[in-house]
Amino acid sequence: MAYLAKEDVEIYSCSQGIKEGTGEDIIKSGLKFIGLEYFWGGLSSFGYDCSSFSYTVHKAKGYKISRDAIDQSRSSKKIEINNRQRGDLLSLHTELFIM
Repeated sequence: MAYLAKEDVEIYSCSQGIKEGTGEDIIKSGLKFIGLEYFWGGLSSFGYDCSSFSYTVHKAKGYKISRDAIDQSRSSKKIEINNRQRGDLLSLHTELFIM
């Protein structure tokens, strides 16, 4: 049996929801998955694909985005590339990147 350290856990009421984090918070969330295998269609500790990874790290920081890459791209707000900020989700053709 294993336990989580108290400082590694955050509890939120369902009615309150998760407070939106910063772009830096999104990136820090994603760094925890370094070394996890790519798994097409994956959305678990077995592995993630690109869009499920983006979905998960944004959701963990209070943002609701679509699960699939094409929907993430279509529902995004367009910005000029030189106006991007850390944590923005960039869609370049069919590839997704988190800056």
